[in-house]
Amino acid sequence: MGTKIKNFFKMLSKLEIASLLKFYNLKYFTKKDNNVHRFSLRNGLKLNVNKNEGDLTTLFEVFVDEDYKFRETAGKHINIIDIGANVGFFSLYIAKKFPNAVIYSFEPFPETFRKFSEHIKINRLTNIRPFNFAVSDFEGTSKFYSFEWSGCNTLIDGKFDENLYKVTEVKCRSFEGLPSLTGVNEFDFAKIDCEGSEYPIFFNSSDEMIRKVKKYVLEIHNSDKYKKEDLLKRFEMLGYRISVKTDILSAERMN
Repeated sequence: MGTKIKNFFKMLSKLEIASLLKFYNLKYFTKKDNNVHRFSLRNGLKLNVNKNEGDLTTLFEVFVDEDYKFRETAGKHINIIDIGANVGFFSLYIAKKFPNAVIYSFEPFPETFRKFSEHIKINRLTNIRPFNFAVSDFEGTSKFYSFEWSGCNTLIDGKFDENLYKVTEVKCRSFEGLPSLTGVNEFDFAKIDCEGSEYPIFFNSSDEMIRKVKKYVLEIHNSDKYKKEDLLKRFEMLGYRISVKTDILSAERMN
């Protein structure tokens, strides 16, 4: 009960009252709802939220729990990467919090990218650079597995019953090539939530490229092929101080 009360007041500080009530109604009293609901945050952002696609969970993680919190001077010019942008909640969060930041955001699935683009438009944000690509360790195209719960969309096959997903071909860009693509040689922060592709990204990219990002916050997923422990060692060997909270890894370059 204590956690629920704490979360209520945390949400009250982030959402307008009408949106807070809408959140609780959708979460606890509505079973299935595929409608899009407009939420208003106290910082002025407008969000389109679909319960069936998992947007309530993402909203809470990004705006209330601040899983990808980044400490920096608000007025400083910084460059940020968002890999696995989904409908754009993190990009919106960081663009509003750091108006002088430039956010390079990557979302491969066409329908999700359309929703992301709509969020940029309705919030009149000019500091987000959206790219309709997946980021992995290669250039080209790949099968992409999408689900109703859009936060599970992935390049990684073999993890789900084929009746649960549909397959789309998407364009892919390599992590190694992001400086060339964006015109930026060093990034202050990277948020990565790409449903398993974090392993090929970090195991197959050069030390030099990985160190071009000062701080990472990424969600690490279970894998039949890779070990989480090896991913942590990779960052430690490159001079990053790491911490893990549940499945969220923070890695900050120390030199």
